Amino acid sequence: MAQAGLRPATEVPVSPLADFLVGGLLLAVGLGVTVVSMEAASNGGRYVVATGAIGVGVGRLIRGLIRLGRAS
Repeated sequence: MAQAGLRPATEVPVSPLADFLVGGLLLAVGLGVTVVSMEAASNGGRYVVATGAIGVGVGRLIRGLIRLGRAS
């Protein structure tokens, strides 16, 4: 059976700095959305907690720390 032009996946190195930048940005956006929506709902309305952005941001920061430790 032919392989249809598929190649094996190659690992693309991602620097810890990229993880820190993306993680910090996502964390800041998630916290910002949460704080702004809480302020808008301060008179008894509903607000949004951006758990997805916060969680992914924290995860990327942790991954950056792990990669930084492995590079040393």
